[in-house]
Formats: sequence, structure tokens, C-alpha cells
Amino acid sequence: MIGVTGATAGYAAALAELPLRVRATSTASGAVVVVDGASGWPGRAVEAVRRGAAAVLVGNPVSTDPAEIGDLEAVAEGAPVVLDRPWLRADVVADAAVAVPARQLTVDAAGAAPAMGELTRDAVGWLRVLGGGDLVLRTAAALPHGLIALLEEPTSGTAAALTVSALVGRGRPRLRALAVGETRIEVDLDAATDVRSVESSSADGVLRLPRRHESGERLALRRAIHAALQGTLPADVREFRHDVQLAEGMWGTDKRG
Repeated sequence: MIGVTGATAGYAAALAELPLRVRATSTASGAVVVVDGASGWPGRAVEAVRRGAAAVLVGNPVSTDPAEIGDLEAVAEGAPVVLDRPWLRADVVADAAVAVPARQLTVDAAGAAPAMGELTRDAVGWLRVLGGGDLVLRTAAALPHGLIALLEEPTSGTAAALTVSALVGRGRPRLRALAVGETRIEVDLDAATDVRSVESSSADGVLRLPRRHESGERLALRRAIHAALQGTLPADVREFRHDVQLAEGMWGTDKRG
């Protein structure tokens, strides 16, 4: 059993659902520390590491200066840091994983204007996941109500296309990803209906994977507990910095969010 401190809202509920694995504590040392992902979260995560946290869980982190993320990476070199990214859930990512990276990738995302930066960042994350590695931005054009970008996974030469569109009014965000290769993978994330679907097509037929019903907070807390107890170091922070840097290269720093 391991202590958890800083858990509020959904994370407090997740803590209560795991009574045999975790207990609430007020001490950071040796515990999983839950950090609010609002502006300034890298500094709060650094402080948690310095206070002896066994692992740090950052809830829904906003995009931030890559230099701040780099500072966190340097300080947390030996401490697990898990990022809870609702649009890039670890379980849905695992469902969409393929043995052979795709040859062609497309992601289409749409949401309200204030969410454009966040959507772009996580759309890049899906291209990275489905492409099997870090990406290089080849060209991008920011439009009055959206963005078009072309990227490449340099090792395999996989091409990736990204479009992000602003919705009129208060429409809820939606993200669709398509990977075409030996296996065709379709990912559909819809905030309006809470749909998170992954469909896989190959020579063996079409498989629609069962929907994941676990809350994102519980999933993230389980990952942080596992990292703390097993001593593993998730790549969440490095991958987040990669996604932020590419998104900023498309939009500019004014689209952080």
C-alpha cells in the first residue's frame, strides 16, 4: 500500500475506489502526489519531487513553456511523473497500438476557438503514437478558423496530415485519427457523446474494441501507483514536450491551452 496526497474531485473518488492499494496521507515523502495541471504545474511537480514524492500525477496539464517542461525533466530524472491527458488516455492509446507503424496518418480535430492549442497538441500526440515515433514538422498554415499541417516520422518516412478547425458557438470537441498500413486503425473521440472508440481492420476482418469505462482519473492514479511501486519511468513528460513544441511550431505560443 502507498500513500496519496493532493487528491481532489475525480482523483479523490479514484483513491476511495482503490482501498487495498492506496491510503490518503498529508505527507509527500514516499507518496504519490497529485498536482493540479493548471498554469505553473511544472514548478509544482518539481517541488513535489524535491519533497521526496514516490511519483507525481499531474491532472489535465495545460500546455506551457517547453523550457519549464525541460526543467521538470532534469529534476525528475529518477522520479516517475504521470500526466493525465484526457484526449490521449493511456488505455485508448494501448488499444490503438499496432506492431508495424502506419504508412499514412491523418488526424482531424474540431473544437471551440479557446481549445485550439490543446486540441492541436493532443492531435500531434495521436500522430506520434500511430506513427511509432517522434515527428518532424514539414509545413503548416494557420488559417482564420483553423490549421493545416504536414508532418513526417523521419525514420520510416511515414507521412502525417493534421487539420484543426474552430467550431461555431459552443460545440464540444471531437478528434478523429486514421492510420493506414498493414492494419487500418480508426480512433474516434467525441466529447459531446463521451464516445472513445477504436476500430481495427486487417485481412482477418474488422474489430471494434470494447469501450473503456474506467474514469480517466482512476486510470492515471493506477499508472502512478504502478510506476512508484515498480520504479518505472513513464515517458509522459518527454512526449508532452514533443507535442507542445510541434503545436507551437504550427500556431505560435499564443495558442497554448
